[in-house]
Amino acid sequence: WEASSRGPKREGRRSPTKTAIKASPGDGQIWYRAGLLVLALAVYYPAFGFQELIMDDSVAIARNPLVNGMMESYWEYFRRDFWGLEMFTGTWTHKSFRPITTFTYRLNFLLHGAPSVGYHITNVLMHGATSAVVGVATYVLIGMSPEMSLVSALLFAAHPVHTENVLYLVGRADILATSFCLIAVLLYASAYCPNSRLQLRRWAQALGRTGLGSPLGEVLGWGSELKHNQKRPELPSRAQEFEALAGKSTHSYLPLFASMAMIFVGGLCKETAFTIFAVFFAVDFLALIVDLTSRPLNIVSGVRQWWDNLTPSLRRAYMHSCVRLVQVAVGTVLMYKWRVGYTSGTELNMSQQDNPVPFEINPWSRKLSYAFLHGMYFKQLTLPLTLNYDYSMNAIPILHSLTDVRLMLTLVAYLATASTIHLGLTMRLHASRSVILAAALILLPYFPASNILFPVGTVVGERLLYLPSVGYCMLLARFAAPSRDWRPSKRSEDTGEEPPFRFSKLHFLLLTLGAYLVRTHTRVWVWETAETLFITDGDAQPRSAKTQYNVCITHMMHSRYDEAVLACARCAKADPLSGLPYWRIGQIEILRGHYNVAAQYLRAASDKFGASVMVRDEEIFHDLAVALFQDGQRADAVHYLNVALKLNPYFAKGWNNLGCATLQSDVRTALMFIEKAVQSEPDSPHYWANMAAVAQYGGEHTTAVAAWQRAQLLAPELPPPQDCVWEFAPAT
Repeated sequence: WEASSRGPKREGRRSPTKTAIKASPGDGQIWYRAGLLVLALAVYYPAFGFQELIMDDSVAIARNPLVNGMMESYWEYFRRDFWGLEMFTGTWTHKSFRPITTFTYRLNFLLHGAPSVGYHITNVLMHGATSAVVGVATYVLIGMSPEMSLVSALLFAAHPVHTENVLYLVGRADILATSFCLIAVLLYASAYCPNSRLQLRRWAQALGRTGLGSPLGEVLGWGSELKHNQKRPELPSRAQEFEALAGKSTHSYLPLFASMAMIFVGGLCKETAFTIFAVFFAVDFLALIVDLTSRPLNIVSGVRQWWDNLTPSLRRAYMHSCVRLVQVAVGTVLMYKWRVGYTSGTELNMSQQDNPVPFEINPWSRKLSYAFLHGMYFKQLTLPLTLNYDYSMNAIPILHSLTDVRLMLTLVAYLATASTIHLGLTMRLHASRSVILAAALILLPYFPASNILFPVGTVVGERLLYLPSVGYCMLLARFAAPSRDWRPSKRSEDTGEEPPFRFSKLHFLLLTLGAYLVRTHTRVWVWETAETLFITDGDAQPRSAKTQYNVCITHMMHSRYDEAVLACARCAKADPLSGLPYWRIGQIEILRGHYNVAAQYLRAASDKFGASVMVRDEEIFHDLAVALFQDGQRADAVHYLNVALKLNPYFAKGWNNLGCATLQSDVRTALMFIEKAVQSEPDSPHYWANMAAVAQYGGEHTTAVAAWQRAQLLAPELPPPQDCVWEFAPAT
């Protein structure tokens, strides 16, 4: 909202900087804007009835001892990772250390128990709160009008790429981290940027007038300064701003430490929050560079002369900024060393199925593919027409040549980024700082996922754009706002009316908002159940091995075997090295009674790579044994059951079926195997019933009676055993 006063003022003309414009929301308007934000969030209302935990949700919540109460003390939050695995026992762990996010799951569990509806409602409410903070941040940091700040908040609330963060419950980590990061940036900028201080005071005064408790502006000692000043002040020049930066506020480093503490808390929600330290560094450093490049400076002999020509207050401002840069750098290093040292590093068990690009032999192809992924993220941020939960193996084919037309998307992304940075570096200082801040909020949180420094475990992850999208929404509001250098029309000169908005830009922004709302609402319904998600995204992403595998499982669970086999065939085509699709087809053929065909697929699965990534290898050998036994190949079945039990000596299903397989040849050995199954799973009535049947067959009547009594105690409706029954339950 910076108005320009170029040239001398003419007699009888009203200067645009003197026009009376409210710089903060008036009485009651905050409630009106809050109502619009709630309406925007209404696109998520179907989630209030969602009942399922999808994919990683069940691991992070349902099977996490930190959430369901099966832990010894609250110190366990600092000893286990995000998935509930011990970090210091020597076993493998991802070491995603997010105790605050996990604790919010625990609060949900204490409030309403296991049903997932409460978790979904909490995610939606948290997203709404974060959207409100985005609006405040746009008003305070970017200096936009209340109306454009509201549009920024609405864009963030309605952005379709956020559906994964809101509806995929593990995405809560990004929501919490983003909220704390924005609070940290608000604290930092309001302390060390005069325009942000002024905007925050106006917002605090307006908030106090709504009746929300004690007026925040008065609590902070700001209300009296603005009580009678509702006009927009003339913005300071570059020199005036640096003069202000040399004032008393910069002598206090309490806001800096408070903002660093907020980042630390955000980092305990998700690790990407630590990138906001770089945002602090970028804002102050680039602001200094902009100021330096605007002043005449002789490279050969002018540094000393330039310094001597500065006023004492400007020298102090530069010194304070440099000291803050050093403190931010030291704080970044210390927190990084603590985070890495506490968890002994963050390990990544990445496979070619998760991200095939790092496994590409040709380095040129790797670079081109990574560059295209930057364009993909740009597309999902700006034009999220197609969304998907997975972009893994073969979903995005490797690029091998500069002539690949897909690189046009990368070129557009790079040109847009370079243009934004150039614009930020060439604007006035206060405007430059705001554009640089918005651009930094896009680029720096995204940088760890860019594969530039190190490969990451996912090809494209939509939930990784939650924090970068804050800067994107701020930039949209900034560039769609009225021009800073408008000249009043003749009518406005005579009447003193406000100049009109640039309706073309504003209308485009509102159309974008409407399109986002529609796209988000349609995407919300896709996340209703695992079936709707897997089928919809599987149809949209037929080249992805993971999506087709999940489609296969979904059809298989509903006994749609023909569709399941076709999906598994597409999975095998996308990832020929994986044994998973062959394993599932083998299970389907067992259920169909085609044991010979099942054995062929299961033998192929046992020889391929990648099965252990998603299922234990013993399951494959066990199912192969089932197919062989039913096909009359008893000796081979016993062999593969022994292989499975060597891999997992506590494999109860394997011991049970091995007992049934050896019953005809050695009753005592069969009974011993069934007893091991009972020892591995003593709460299974099926194993106790088999033990009763085998003991009765071997003449051990006392053992048979005791085993049958235990089986009836566990399952009174269980019919009397007639034979040793094999167990075949396809793992889901």
